[in-house]
Amino acid sequence: MKSLKLLEELKKIIHADKTLETSKLHENAFTRDRKMPFASALTFMLDMRKTTLQTRLNMYFEHNERSEPMSQQAFSKLRCRILHRKALFCWIAATPRKHFSKQ
Repeated sequence: MKSLKLLEELKKIIHADKTLETSKLHENAFTRDRKMPFASALTFMLDMRKTTLQTRLNMYFEHNERSEPMSQQAFSKLRCRILHRKALFCWIAATPRKHFSKQ
């Protein structure tokens, strides 16, 4: 039960407007409708599968019934639009820990 609560908490953090606003490199980053929106990009980066990046991208787009998969180069460009990735992921990891240590 705790793990389901943890996943729900992570989902809230990833989809929160505050996360997007504090994480984008430029004001106009992640404003257009793209193949992979901000929350999906974060979720994708948190996925720790041990396959090549292109294989993971192909699997993501196949699973989400999207158009043609994006290239590795396009994903790298998307990733560069996220400000302070290391700090962001540390914050994402620490927030649920704080929440669950209170219980």
